Amino acid sequence: ESSYGRIFHTGVAIYKENTIFGIGPKHFQQGCNSILYKNPNYFCSTHPHNIFMQMLVELGAIGFSLFTIMLFFIFKNCYNNRNKLIKDSIAFGAFLCFASKYIPIISTSSYFIAWSVVPSWFMLGILFSRFKNAKN
Repeated sequence: ESSYGRIFHTGVAIYKENTIFGIGPKHFQQGCNSILYKNPNYFCSTHPHNIFMQMLVELGAIGFSLFTIMLFFIFKNCYNNRNKLIKDSIAFGAFLCFASKYIPIISTSSYFIAWSVVPSWFMLGILFSRFKNAKN
């Protein structure tokens, strides 16, 4: 099993102990250190290297649900504007850049470090501005 797999299993174990509210943003390492003694196969890091696992562990079921709902509405808006998206290469490129950050199976940087998410939200701003300014 890879170190990413071990971190993922550690995240699941932390989530099981903090299901509703999570352990708090940027507290994965503290939560990991407190659970490490239970299983030597757990692996600690500063974050779980997956956005969805990070939201689940650090924000709990409530925060994860809100995050998922937000993403759902963003992607729904993109789907509803798919004709504009296909015709506008800048909007399409911005969509690809934004969407690539939220592929569930990829390893990602920490979501709560500002520099890692800025390009994603910048692309979303470009994308929505293109939708607003596009002629039907």
